[in-house]
This record gives sequence, structure tokens and C-alpha cells, in this order.
Amino acid sequence: MQAGSLAVDRAFLDLECFPRELSCVGYQGVFPSLIRLPFVFVFGNNVFQWEVFFISAGILLVLVSTLWLTGVLESVLDIRISSNFVDLIIGAAPALSTPFVFLSSRPLLYEEALIWATGMSLLALVLAIKYWTQPRLVFLLWLSAVAVGGILSRPSGGGLLGSLLLVIVVGRHTYQSYRNSRTSLALIPIAILPFMAFASINQAKFGQPFAIPFNIHEGVASSSIRSSRLERVGTPNRLDNIPTLIFQYLRPDTIEVEKSFPYFGFRFPAINTEAIRSIVHENPGVKALWPIRSDDIETEMTASLPPTYGVYLLASISGALLWLSFRRTHSCGPKSLNAHMLLTFGICAAATTLPTITAYGVTHRYLIDFLPLVLLVGTISLLRLWFWAENYRTARIMFYSGLGVVFTLSFFINLGLTFHFQRTWAGELLPEYRDLRTALLKKRDEFLVVLILGAIVSRCSHEDESLNSKRSGM
Repeated sequence: MQAGSLAVDRAFLDLECFPRELSCVGYQGVFPSLIRLPFVFVFGNNVFQWEVFFISAGILLVLVSTLWLTGVLESVLDIRISSNFVDLIIGAAPALSTPFVFLSSRPLLYEEALIWATGMSLLALVLAIKYWTQPRLVFLLWLSAVAVGGILSRPSGGGLLGSLLLVIVVGRHTYQSYRNSRTSLALIPIAILPFMAFASINQAKFGQPFAIPFNIHEGVASSSIRSSRLERVGTPNRLDNIPTLIFQYLRPDTIEVEKSFPYFGFRFPAINTEAIRSIVHENPGVKALWPIRSDDIETEMTASLPPTYGVYLLASISGALLWLSFRRTHSCGPKSLNAHMLLTFGICAAATTLPTITAYGVTHRYLIDFLPLVLLVGTISLLRLWFWAENYRTARIMFYSGLGVVFTLSFFINLGLTFHFQRTWAGELLPEYRDLRTALLKKRDEFLVVLILGAIVSRCSHEDESLNSKRSGM
């Protein structure tokens, strides 16, 4: 990138290579590389020793955005949390009680891009709410910048949310202001700026503004299964994958309890295709409602939403039941105008999960694509539940105790799944570190081993030339 090119040597990207003459390009977003450029000019190749700093910056963005989003939602709902315990849970849950624990343990380009995209999506939610309630140009400009950062981190999932929110708020403002002032049309270029930025980068990489030519991807070309699948289906994403993937991401039995630390692990297989085939075979009518493409779906170790998002999902269900039960006699919801805003933004967050639930494969890191939606709905529900429970002593005791138990359980589940994944990941470590990690894993009772493993993996990423090159070639 210092030389003005997005291409790198073929050996650097390996199976993630898209060949282009004598070099390669990758499909990952360029934002993590862009934020490294100033450091490269100062420190040169020593910038790779700063990996922990960049990942920590992305994690900090997620945490700060979560706290800011909670404060904004309190203002919108006119609910003020006076409990330090609830504030602590709301602030810590995204980092400690979601698949974010898993992402933070793997300092690779996939996970870092997801971390930045998630942080940008949460920050975009904050700025969109701010602009909706207080239409000031500064909020819109910041939202545009964040949307560009998000879509250049990952053009699907959470990275797309900022761009959708920007289109929504600009469209609403333009519609409301058009009769009084046509100068509002000048905001339209701001709304399409993220898409223009993505199209420019994609054009420079692949010679087309929006499509990615997976037919020349080394990972596809080197695999007869992948290449034949691409020839059959024509695209990595298909709508008829939705039922199978939704079933996977919503089923509660994707984890199993172990007898020793870390006590929780992945259940295999990730998708029980044999069971699905038997259901379809015994009930032919099911196939019309549930088109199964098990042969076209790749599976890795993957959990699901119920065990990994326990706090937010339980709060969402309880909050929905509370609202349905007491909507006529209790004021525990936002005003009508703000309700429309939150519903609109919730729909946008749900829409960004479409690439995830239409993909040709499942993997645990994709669960983070649901975080903006789950966090938005879950936080609103937590605030409503707290508002209601504070008026009743028994309800207050149940709320605090239940919240603490679910948060703790969800934390250990996500921590256990992280251990389980790292235990089977030895093939990606340098040989000199595998024996050390194997020895460490025998000491399962030591809680700090996860930090040690993170340091080992991080160290490997510094010394492994291919991983370093992947970073610079994003």
C-alpha cells in the first residue's frame, strides 16, 4: 500500500489469493491496513510488533461504543439506570458474555476485521440515533466516516450496518426537508459515500465495482469440492441456504458439558446433515418449506446464539413478554416517534445478517455478525426490565440474581468454547510453540492460561512471515 498498490506476492496470501498477473489481491477489507500506514512510515516493518495495540484499539472501540449506545438508549427511553451492578453487566456483557471473547483470542486478519466492523457498527448506531433525534451536520459527517470505516473493514455483516443507517437517516431528512429547502439534496452524496469507497477499492482489486470473482480464488481452485459447488450454485450465497443456517444459529444444543476445565466445548457435527436428510426423506412435504443444501454448506466448529448470547436473548424474550403483558397499564417503553426509529434501526441490523444466513458455510466467528441486532434489542429489553423490576421487591431480587447467573454462565460458555477451538488449532502454530501450548493445556485448572495462549498466538503472528504478509496485503 505504501507503493500505491493493493497487490502482494502470491506466497503471502496462499489460499486466500486472487491471482492478478504475477501478484495477488485479497478480499478482506483494507481498513485495518489503512490505520497501520502512519505507523509503517515511522516504524517500518516493526509495525507488526504492534499487533496487540491495534487489536486492543478495536476492542476498546467496541466497549466504548456499547457504553455510549446504552447511554443514548437510556435517553431515548427516558430511563435512567441508578444501579452500578446493571451498568457493569451492560458494559461488560459484549466483551465477556458474547462470541467477542473468541474473536479477541485470535489475532488474525479475519478476526481483526470483524472486531473493527463490529465496533464501527455499534458506533454507527449511536450516531444514527443522535442524528435522528438531533439532526446536526456533525453527527451526519461522523456517521459517514464511520460507515466508510465499517464497510472497508468488512463489506457484509456488521460492517454494512453504518452504510444502511446512513442511507436511512439521509433519506428521512431529505424527505422531510425537500418541500422547504432543496439544499437537502446535497446530502445524498454523503449517503452513497461508503458504497463509492467500497466500489473504488473493489474496482482496483478485481476490476469490477461490487462483485468478487470467487471462481479464480485459490481456495476454490485448489479444492475440487469447492470448485464443483461453485459451478453448480454459481454464487457463495443462496437464499435456499437460509433455513438450514437459521436452524444452526438458533438451535440450543451446539455445546456440550465437559468434566474438566473449561467445562464447555463444541458439539459435533456442527450441522447434523444426516438427521436433516432423514427428516426430509420421511416427510417429503418438508422439502418444499425447507430446501436443504447440506452438500453445499461447509461446516467448522460453530456454536449458536442461545448459549453464546444468553444475557441479551433472555432479556429480549423477557422484555417482549413484559411488554405484551403490561403494555396497557405500564409505561415502560419509548414514545411513538422513538419507537419507529428503534424499529427501523433494528430492521437495518437484522438485514445485515442476511449475508451470514445465506452463506455457503458456518463458522463460529460469524456469530459476531448478530451482535449489533442482539445488543440493540437486548439492551432495550434490559432497560425496560430494570425499570419495571425496581417497583417490586420480589421482581427486583429475581432480576438481579437472574442477570448475574446468566451473565456468569454465558461468560464461562464463551470462554470454554474459546479454549476448545484453540485446542484444535495447533496446526496453525509454528512448530516450536506447539509443544509449549500442549503442555500448557494440560494445566486446565489455571485460569490465566487463556491469556498465555493469546500471547503465544500473538507471538506466532509476529514471526510467521505469511501471517505478517496477509496483514499488509489486506
